Amino acid sequence: MNKKTVIVMVDDDIEDIYLMKRVFKNHREELDFRGVYSGEELFEYLNCEGKYKSNTIADMPLVVLLDVNIPVENGFEVLEKLKGDEKHCHIPVTMMTTSTAPHDVRQAYKLGA
Repeated sequence: MNKKTVIVMVDDDIEDIYLMKRVFKNHREELDFRGVYSGEELFEYLNCEGKYKSNTIADMPLVVLLDVNIPVENGFEVLEKLKGDEKHCHIPVTMMTTSTAPHDVRQAYKLGA
C-alpha cells in the first residue's frame, strides 16, 4: 500500500479550504487534503493532541498551506513557531495571501516559507 499524500491547509475561512480541496482533488484524486482553522489547531494536529490524538505518522503533511491573515496568531507568527519547532521544522510551508506587498514576500522567505 502506498503512503498517502497529506496536505494541511491553515485558514480561518471554511469556504477557502473547501475550494482549495476541490482544486487539489481534481488534479490528484488520491490526495488527502485536510483543513485546520488556526495556528493552534495546526499544532494540535501535528502533535496528535485533542481531536487529533488518533493521528499517526501517516497523517503528517507533505506540505502546509498557510494563510497569512488568520486570527490570534497571524500566518507569519505560526510559520516562525513551526520553523522553530524541532519536530516539525522540516515540513515545507507555502504562504497564501492576497497581499502584493514585497515586504510580505520577503518576510515569508525570511521565516522559512
